[in-house]
Amino acid sequence: MSTTATPARLLLALLLLAVGACAPRQEWVNPSVSLSQRSGDMHDCQTEAAWRERRQNAYQRDRIAWDAYRARTPSDRAFANMRMHQLDTLATMDRNRFFEHCMSERGYRLRDVD
Repeated sequence: MSTTATPARLLLALLLLAVGACAPRQEWVNPSVSLSQRSGDMHDCQTEAAWRERRQNAYQRDRIAWDAYRARTPSDRAFANMRMHQLDTLATMDRNRFFEHCMSERGYRLRDVD
């Protein structure tokens, strides 16, 4: 696989940067806690979210890794790699969802930053 940047990849990267720059910035706020407490809560929620995601997706990861190990053809390995990338995307979404739930349970709300 070539690692050189194609015009389509460069265009996609620039588009993603532009969309990210236009997205509103948000922060978690809870008026009853200090900044250090918020930082600690964010760390705890990130740790819990990562643990919950790993536990939820462990079997699927092991299964895909096993399928890649015993693949007989390059296309079988490529298919297993594609499934692993899809699982990684879903895992990131799960982690974000778990993190948001944890912060909300602790009384935080997302607020747009000016």
